[in-house]
Amino acid sequence: MTTTIRVSGVLERLQYLFEQVDFFSQSIAEDNKSLVVGKLWELIPILKDGEGLIDARSKYNVRDENFVKQVRQLEKILYRMEDLVESHQVGGGGGGGEGVAVASRGQGRTKNSIFKKFIDRKANSNNFQADLSSLTDQIDRILTLLQDYLVFDEMPARIVDIGDMGLSRRPCVYYEENRIMRRERDEEELVFALTRTTASRIEIISICGMGGIGKTTLAKTVFNDVRVKCHFHRHAWVSVGLDFRIRDILETIFHELGLSSSEKQLNLEDLEQEIYRALKSNRWLLVLDEIWSIQAWETIRSIFEPSGGKYDGKVLVTTRNRDIALSLSAEGRIHDLGFLDDDQKWELFNRLAQLGGLELNSYQEIFARRIVRQSGGLPLAIAEVVDMLMLKSSDEWEILLQYSDVERSRTQGFEAVTIPSELVSALTEGSSTNLEVISICGMVGTDNTSLARTLYNNSKVMNHFNIRAWVNVTQEFQTRDMLVSILNQVWPSSSEELLTRMDKMELAEKVYKLLKEKRWLVVLDDTWSIEAWESIRVAFPVNNFGERILVTTQYTDVAECTSGDGHIHYLGVLNDEQSSELIKRIAQLGEAVLNSEHLQIARKIVRQSGGLLSSIILLANMLKSKPTDEWESLLGHSAAETSGTLGFQEVRSSLELSYYGLQDVLKPCLLYMGNFPEGYKIEVDKLCQLWIAEGLISPKECNINGKTMMEVAEKYFDQLAARNLVQVPKDEMSNHQNFRYGSLHEVVRDICITKAKEEEFFEVLMPGSSKDSVFRRAIFLDKLGDMDIRPYLGEDLRTLLFFDSFHQSGEQYVFPRAIPDLTNLKWIRVLHFDGVTFKGGKLPSGIGNLVLLRYLSFRDCYLTEIPSSISNFLFLLTLDLRVRKLCRVTIPNVLFKLERLKHLYLPLNIRTPNHDKLQLDGMKQLEILENFDTRVCNAGEIFMSTSLRILEVTVQGNLDDLEKIFKCIEANANHLRKTSINIKNFDCYSEERLSFIEKVFSSRVLHILRLEGRIGRLPLFETSPMFTEIYLNGSLLDEDPMQALETLPHLRVLALETEAYIGKEMCCSLSYFQELRSLKLSNLYNLEAWEVEEEAMPKLSTLTIENCRGMKMLPEGLESIDNLRKLEIRMMPKGFVSRLQKIDGEGGEDLHIINTNCTIEFGSANVL
Repeated sequence: MTTTIRVSGVLERLQYLFEQVDFFSQSIAEDNKSLVVGKLWELIPILKDGEGLIDARSKYNVRDENFVKQVRQLEKILYRMEDLVESHQVGGGGGGGEGVAVASRGQGRTKNSIFKKFIDRKANSNNFQADLSSLTDQIDRILTLLQDYLVFDEMPARIVDIGDMGLSRRPCVYYEENRIMRRERDEEELVFALTRTTASRIEIISICGMGGIGKTTLAKTVFNDVRVKCHFHRHAWVSVGLDFRIRDILETIFHELGLSSSEKQLNLEDLEQEIYRALKSNRWLLVLDEIWSIQAWETIRSIFEPSGGKYDGKVLVTTRNRDIALSLSAEGRIHDLGFLDDDQKWELFNRLAQLGGLELNSYQEIFARRIVRQSGGLPLAIAEVVDMLMLKSSDEWEILLQYSDVERSRTQGFEAVTIPSELVSALTEGSSTNLEVISICGMVGTDNTSLARTLYNNSKVMNHFNIRAWVNVTQEFQTRDMLVSILNQVWPSSSEELLTRMDKMELAEKVYKLLKEKRWLVVLDDTWSIEAWESIRVAFPVNNFGERILVTTQYTDVAECTSGDGHIHYLGVLNDEQSSELIKRIAQLGEAVLNSEHLQIARKIVRQSGGLLSSIILLANMLKSKPTDEWESLLGHSAAETSGTLGFQEVRSSLELSYYGLQDVLKPCLLYMGNFPEGYKIEVDKLCQLWIAEGLISPKECNINGKTMMEVAEKYFDQLAARNLVQVPKDEMSNHQNFRYGSLHEVVRDICITKAKEEEFFEVLMPGSSKDSVFRRAIFLDKLGDMDIRPYLGEDLRTLLFFDSFHQSGEQYVFPRAIPDLTNLKWIRVLHFDGVTFKGGKLPSGIGNLVLLRYLSFRDCYLTEIPSSISNFLFLLTLDLRVRKLCRVTIPNVLFKLERLKHLYLPLNIRTPNHDKLQLDGMKQLEILENFDTRVCNAGEIFMSTSLRILEVTVQGNLDDLEKIFKCIEANANHLRKTSINIKNFDCYSEERLSFIEKVFSSRVLHILRLEGRIGRLPLFETSPMFTEIYLNGSLLDEDPMQALETLPHLRVLALETEAYIGKEMCCSLSYFQELRSLKLSNLYNLEAWEVEEEAMPKLSTLTIENCRGMKMLPEGLESIDNLRKLEIRMMPKGFVSRLQKIDGEGGEDLHIINTNCTIEFGSANVL
């Protein structure tokens, strides 16, 4: 449940506000401050306990309405408290605080009248303490209600109908496992183990079993057992997780033990000492739930030394990995939770079916038994089966059973998929002195397993290797099981009894010996973690005979770790054309006769697959089994009724599993992306800024790791991309660079929208949406027609996102949008306009009253005037004024007042009312500054910013301005991540200017260079600059520029335009331009011959040749570039064009040069 995560974020921000001593020394009594902070800290353990229950229930769309209602109310109260404190802080109710006053040019510090009006109405000094006390009392009442919720024995099993919650009407059965199928024996054994008296030592007891088996439920039941509660004096529960942090663990223990400190934040050593002192004279119990590595315990175990006498300390651990359990509980005991057998599964099914009102006749019972038998032995899986059968009519059960063997359905028809030749080559060609690992990486549904299976059974691959083995790793891997699986395949004479007697090291040694001096292939399928690879790699010898390991994984970080510098094959989703072609090939395998009408129907149906290979294959198999005259009948119900049959629901379930496996801080960040329209390319920088403005990025993590908010937000995005929950460009995945864009697959987006609505995190406005109060709302104007949106702009809104795609549709005229008055949105923090055409080019009224704004964006909007009231936004962190390119924006000279601003994006075309230069000298905290133009900005003022991470500057040929800019770049060199400079009208007519150009090209902190003007020759590079993009225009170079540019190791984009080069011949040398992705040759009138040598530009994907009149043909060397996907030919001679076009059997002599995956686009061809 992300609500508790969001609430924790508000708590953290409030704590920060309350710890500002200068503010509170004059605004609030110290005892009142302690009372408020104490109440807030009491919330944290209660929320975490409740969160575990809600997360378990939300997997089945079930919520405890009492708990949810109180947490929602708590969120609202905490937001109000935050509003109250911040508005009082701004209004000067006593002490100031960081950047709270308004500076006026040429005057002392004054209060803006808008703030006086705001404060007089909402947070003046007279009623501040009364308001704060009232909110504290409300929190106190909620504390009592939340504590009552955590009495587990008062929660009976029940049916919940969520139809009244505004969600789809889906009857779901919810059960507490210890109530429906209680593990009484397990409970008694664990209670006895925990409460028995032992020697003066720590005893660690482990509960071990795979995900969904009930480890946490059992541990929670024992933790709350009255005998355990009475036996121990101190209790602490910590949810560790995969991405644990030591400070988080210690702080959780600190607060769970009821400890407190007057200091702002204890360091790690003080935390350890406080915890040790609290435990040394007490009998204590610590639960470490969901441990994924031994390090989580080893790093804190020194605190929990034996306390002597009869006061024992006990640690209860839950883990999926038995190796970890064995290491931790060597002197204690391990409690293994196993699968349910068939009788237990059927018993549980009947109980849940009875609770859900699912009645079976004898015929239905036969099918139900068979379906349950295939469900596995997980209690949660049984509940999912009941849930699924409750949604289906009995005549659909047989179809469900027919397709429940998903692996079989997937592989049928996979023979129609084209296997990448480079993968077969990577497996069977070449040898290495290192162990070569090849990874196939893609999100759930891209079917890396089927691709790996097809490769594994490929005749060339089978003939190449002496020994092959396939290992199913899975999320709950066990090293021993993986080794035994390999031995069962490569050592046929072994017996189960013999393998059982061998320990893990003996098994690894046996695998090593059997593979030694042989050419072998091992597939590690469905690898979820780096730990799985690390635990088994010692068993694989390096023979230099061409041995290979093939890994399949959903996670990019796993692929990168296992393959190192080797081969990673990223699987993406298919577009509509690729999907339709695959449907056609698979259907024809079934001897279906297809006409154009059938293909049209197939294309309509295939759009429901979302481009996921597994769904497309399942869909094609179903079409193949039906007469073609029945295909059209699928159109009406394919999206809903056949989604489960086709495996779409399985994809969704797998993605939901990945979501629940995320670190807590990542969950709301992912859900937030559901605010954006379907298929939208989300700028990563903008997304991170939105997360920051929403309070989803923890300042505490920034302080601990010494990172900026943006750096932490980018790390969060990288983690989501590494889990393939966010789609990013493939070339960026393989280049270890910061991502520029990301998007959500439609299935992931649907999950985000559904869960966000369940948790009232945000709502996408649609016709028929509820007018109930929400905190965040996204409005797609182009989808709403003439709908009146005013009733949906309630005063509780803290986030409002407007999107309008009409301006991108190519329409010559876009009807302006009348945005309602915004005066009442006084608590709003985020206001985002994307593509909106404002009436008259002016902003809606009331926008100047939104004084608590953190984020304001007008990206791609039609806007020509910014009001002076923008200076009211003293909390503003991000201001994006990148309106449409044709808009000339008038900006009043008040931006310098926004002293807290960190991210400023200026428009391309600016003017001020008095036509003077825009003043920015007050912005000392800027981290991002884009579209800074020396025509309208003072180059000297850029020195005021000493924290720049991204800088994009346009300089109009003035050498003095260039010198100032470069001094700023050098001053920020340690933290600049991206630097772009656009130099216009800069002819090198003096040695001084030529010397500066040499300085530019030798810079180690400049990444993107656009240079317009004559320079004559390129300087030699003494070092390897960091250029990623170079655009040269009118340079009049008389020597081949490729000889100098090809050595740049990071260059990805190169454009030579309008006589940048005036020579006749050009050559891209052998094995150079290793990172180049895009090359443009435009208006190079003298160029006649271009040579591309072998292995040059191996990653080139886009090539543009425009108006190079002397060129007769493409270079033959392009034939070796397999990655080329787009060739653009514009205004080239007819003879050149004809060699790339085959008309009536004539021409096309150069088509063999271009690979079959490359698209050729022609522009005007009538130059000659």
